[in-house]
Amino acid sequence: MTIAAHIPVLKDPEEDSLFSSLLLLAAAEPDHHFILFFDGIPAKALPENCTPVPANPSIRNSLLLHYWYNFKLPKLLLRYGASLFISKRNALSLRTSLPQLMLVSKLPGKAQSQYGRYITKYFPAFIEKAAAVLSALPHVTEQLSARFSSAKNKISSLPRFIHEAYQPLTWQEKETNQQRYSLGKEYFVFVASAATVAYSTALLKAFSRFKKWQKSGIRMVILLDDIAESLAVKDFNLYKFREEVSMIRITDHATSAAIIGSAFAMIQPDQLHTGNHLFHGLSAGIPVIGLDTPENRTDFSNAILYSSADEKSISQNMIRIYQDEHGRAELLANAANLAAQHTPSRSAQFLWEKILAVSGV
Repeated sequence: MTIAAHIPVLKDPEEDSLFSSLLLLAAAEPDHHFILFFDGIPAKALPENCTPVPANPSIRNSLLLHYWYNFKLPKLLLRYGASLFISKRNALSLRTSLPQLMLVSKLPGKAQSQYGRYITKYFPAFIEKAAAVLSALPHVTEQLSARFSSAKNKISSLPRFIHEAYQPLTWQEKETNQQRYSLGKEYFVFVASAATVAYSTALLKAFSRFKKWQKSGIRMVILLDDIAESLAVKDFNLYKFREEVSMIRITDHATSAAIIGSAFAMIQPDQLHTGNHLFHGLSAGIPVIGLDTPENRTDFSNAILYSSADEKSISQNMIRIYQDEHGRAELLANAANLAAQHTPSRSAQFLWEKILAVSGV
């Protein structure tokens, strides 16, 4: 069988969950062939049963998206003898009879990307065309099933592909990392990005409230994810406890996993509904405080604590985790149960089962 897939534009294709799952499947299924259409060819060598193909012309707008999927792609699928096609662009080809799987991370909206209007217009047709529709986000699966009830039988939840670096650490490993990253003290961790700037001030005010009431030596570590240190926190130079806050840039998963896994708890009160950072905390075996939204409650259930975006609510949850040992242990047990369902191997295996089901093999 020949499986074709489109890997979209990324700074690093190897960070893409679909690409990573297909690499696992290629290693596990050497008798099958994988055709990978890339917007950017990865630097590392691929397994022998993987063929990288540049997705030309480059998809820069809706017109080129429509052209590539409906005129270029069907010819490529025929040329390479593909048995099926997998897409995670919220788009499919309407001009091929091959089975297609569509991976959806969010429902389309006109303002979401340069393709928003096009995908919003044709998304119902893509759902109808798809042999299977998968999402790693339960709240998206629910939204899809509610909006497209006639296609409910082909919509399902895919286990998340959480990088294997995020694992619970030993006490010795935690102490070593605390010496390296927080002067040997315990710390809360927060991942800052362009999407979290609006919440960083409330977070640090919550940390101030925590310090005031607990008289603790615990510190704060802010991981910088694609944002300059000067932009991560407004007026950080005026913050009272700035000497007890460290900002560290994320350079790779190993460093990020070491810092997150050694934290006392993660605080991530932002509106990002991909949940990746929250899941990194769960997989690393630390308590997590997330924003109280319907999406998070659907995705995480009782595995995290929920906070509004104000400093009082955040600080109350920080104190709760700090003081309530029984509640902390229960939270970690719930988190471990959820994290166990979302591993690279489970995600890849579920995808493979869907591939077999729609291909009829």
